[in-house]
Amino acid sequence: MKKTILPLDVLHTFLSLSPWSMGHIAQSFGVSRTNLVSFLHGRPAIGSQKALELLDWAGLYLDPSGALRLQKGVHLWKVASERELESLLRIPKSLLDPEQGVDIFFEIGVTQRDWLHLLIRSTEGQILLSLRPQVFFLLRDQHPHWNRPHAVYQHPSGWNHQQIIAFLGGQGRIHIPESEQNQHFQKAQPDYLQKLADWNAWAEWASYQMGIKLPGSEPHSLSGEQKTDETACRHAWRTLRHRLEVPDGVHPEIVDVPIFPLPEQRLFPEGLVRLDRLLLGAQAFQLAREGKIRLYVDSRSDKRWLIQTASALPCGRLTPWGEPVPSGHPALYLRGDRLEISSAPGGTCLGLALACLQDIVSPDPADLDW
Repeated sequence: MKKTILPLDVLHTFLSLSPWSMGHIAQSFGVSRTNLVSFLHGRPAIGSQKALELLDWAGLYLDPSGALRLQKGVHLWKVASERELESLLRIPKSLLDPEQGVDIFFEIGVTQRDWLHLLIRSTEGQILLSLRPQVFFLLRDQHPHWNRPHAVYQHPSGWNHQQIIAFLGGQGRIHIPESEQNQHFQKAQPDYLQKLADWNAWAEWASYQMGIKLPGSEPHSLSGEQKTDETACRHAWRTLRHRLEVPDGVHPEIVDVPIFPLPEQRLFPEGLVRLDRLLLGAQAFQLAREGKIRLYVDSRSDKRWLIQTASALPCGRLTPWGEPVPSGHPALYLRGDRLEISSAPGGTCLGLALACLQDIVSPDPADLDW
């Protein structure tokens, strides 16, 4: 019988976006927090059958390809912290940019403007996404249609978001099945909303402060075509700095690359540089994760070379490349007791050059190798 392999990183991402703590999720499902966290980190703390029960309980399932999918119904996610924002950024964009569009969930009786609730109508399952206002500004850059909701929904009994959370939490659930969806979300008609003082005040805030074009209204613009929020900018920088503060091997978007000198041979690196997946690209990032990337700095010039090696060696002398080098492609060669990067073969090839970065010494674009 073929063993089912769960994408634990995706499952961890989905659960980390829940408005409930990992401890509450574990208790509601019937396991200890320690066992749940250990399981999500790849340790066999939960049996395979229990793991499949966890998926179903959380409103998830595995498709035939082994990918984790959302069941029909409503999934509740929130994004307030840097960690939660990073989790959301790992979600496939197609899940957050559905063709069916995005709606607003409106809370009656809530006068604080601490949260914005979007109802994302994905083809897999709906997502009630609760965002801090500054987070909304950041994500709107990537999802511009979010500020053009199609409709407004509310709870039939007038419950706010926290009351829905409390109701589900009291029942030990984190997902609203499709059969109960209409018990919690009802489309509000414009003529009804316009009679509500709460709605008029909220709509003014959403339109003027958040730049949201509500159904049946004209968009408003502050200070140009798009509002710039300094708090959101600071939040973005804190989020990206968080990547640099997490040790290598822990953060999924960051990798440490050792720096070696040229032309001398050294057994140990002279420094480290922390690089982001966005800079390296997916292929080089994976190689760096495997320990097969070094950065060589040529003391005789202003060039720095990103080199792919044949084996994972954080320290020590490199093993021969062992594969043909494409004609004219620069590579790292050992010639005598000196290392050189050249497009002309000669000596022992130790690695393939992936990119070159050099100081800008002239405005001529031809001087930029990378």
